[in-house]
Amino acid sequence: MSFGRTNGACLRTTSRAISTCIRHLSLKGACPIGNVHRIKGEEPPGQAADAYEAALRQFFGESIFPAFDLILLGIGEDGHTASLFPGSPALAEQERLAVAVAPKQPPYVNRVTLTLPVLNNALHTIFLVSDSAKAHTLQEILTGAETSRNYPAALVNSASGNLTWLIDAAAAALLSRQRRWGTQEDRDAVCRTTQMTYDEVNRVFSRWKPFGGLVYFHLLLSGLAEKGLIKA
Repeated sequence: MSFGRTNGACLRTTSRAISTCIRHLSLKGACPIGNVHRIKGEEPPGQAADAYEAALRQFFGESIFPAFDLILLGIGEDGHTASLFPGSPALAEQERLAVAVAPKQPPYVNRVTLTLPVLNNALHTIFLVSDSAKAHTLQEILTGAETSRNYPAALVNSASGNLTWLIDAAAAALLSRQRRWGTQEDRDAVCRTTQMTYDEVNRVFSRWKPFGGLVYFHLLLSGLAEKGLIKA
């Protein structure tokens, strides 16, 4: 098992802080420290992006774009995801794995981010979304509104088709009831991802319906653990 970052801020970081972070990511020995691939945010942004891309290419091989088993993403109120912001030149990148970005809004911190081709090449992608401040943006993205293409998060479209949204009640406030509590398509996606039977998924949905997207996360992690991809 290995871990990587989708994005990171470029800040001066002490070696002690870095070591502490890596120890946490190594899950107390469940994952070798050498399998945690970090963004060296203490280095200049361009240099950090080059180093991270080199590390990923060394780990995944010289394929055009690496295929992560699972990528976890969030979204901002402006619809950004990872460190891909609306209007950023990084959105047009089609060759690099990682690039440096300079956000034009607070906090004004240089960052390194994975590019869209890498995010879209993952085998499974999960968006974790909370807070009512994101409700309008989320509604436009999930309903395919004409303005949704202005949001970088709307440009994430897993090539494998395994894209899951885990949304709390506040963020889902503007969505229809069917969209909030799960459609037939949602159930099919959970079956496909976790290899559970349709009856098993239906029983869980019926019992835990009030918890909405949290069920997806539980089912997904359970399924991955049963397949030996992660430790429960």
